[in-house]
Amino acid sequence: MVDKRHRLGPATRWAAALAGSTLLACVREPVEDVCPAVGPGDLVITEIRGDQDGPDTWGEWVEVFNATTDVLDLRGLRVRMYRLDGGSMFDALLREYEVPVDPQEYAVIGHHDPARLPSFVDATIFTDFRGASGPRSLHPEGVIELYACNVEIDRVFYRGLPKTGTLALDGSTKPSADDNDDPERWCNDRTEPPTDGPQTQLGTPGTPGEANPPCP
Repeated sequence: MVDKRHRLGPATRWAAALAGSTLLACVREPVEDVCPAVGPGDLVITEIRGDQDGPDTWGEWVEVFNATTDVLDLRGLRVRMYRLDGGSMFDALLREYEVPVDPQEYAVIGHHDPARLPSFVDATIFTDFRGASGPRSLHPEGVIELYACNVEIDRVFYRGLPKTGTLALDGSTKPSADDNDDPERWCNDRTEPPTDGPQTQLGTPGTPGEANPPCP
């Protein structure tokens, strides 16, 4: 379940952020600062898919919702992920192309090879989210933050990603940054892939890029 009540101390957060940004600077070329025209609550984290049990080709990803009435471009958005204790921070930047998201619509930020993006993924953090031995996985329990330059747009604390399907914000109402603060508004989305065409993927995808089902 998601839990935002466990806040990290300023010193821990600052040290983790510094370590993450230092690591990022060592492995990636500097890029021009691009600040998406978004403010706090404009983007809402709505669904998280981590490592799965059994065969799976849908991969790991984070879904966000554009809660505004404007088209938002996610280029320059920073995605930070770390454990609940502040350790193992990954700091990824959407850097290389425009990622427009229509008002009241969803975008999927995937952990997928940019040369082989599936159709449901709008942007990827694959390059920044690799370790020396290969691709990493999302923390089973942790924190995900969205930043536009130095402004925090949204943050979610979660206590366990399902091994089948996704951790999804209740779809009975339009998503908001207030709603995803409430751990009771999250549940396991085990929506299966559509069956009205050829099956080319393995695993239980959840609902990437669309409204989540209501929680029980």
